Amino acid sequence: MLNSLTAARLRRYLQKTEDLTAEKIERACHLLEIYHTVYRRDLLLLRRQGYYGKCPPPTSQQLQLMAQRLTDAEGQIYSAQYILLGLKTLALYLTTQK
Repeated sequence: MLNSLTAARLRRYLQKTEDLTAEKIERACHLLEIYHTVYRRDLLLLRRQGYYGKCPPPTSQQLQLMAQRLTDAEGQIYSAQYILLGLKTLALYLTTQK
């Protein structure tokens, strides 16, 4: 679900939610972009190696890398657990909005 979602489309979905601030929307979009940079890159490598099963969950190494990239970009420290929770929250939100 998150693999095919663009940041622009996520922004449009989230702007319909009245209880989200512009800052939270931008952070969610940034998280999605970082997820795409790290996770999709690795998923494409798996596909090239012949794996075409269900998308595996992000590894702890991928989550750590995403956390580091978000920390570097925003100047605030984020943990791998924060990243995982954020991704799960986005996915849950999207499934309830459809």
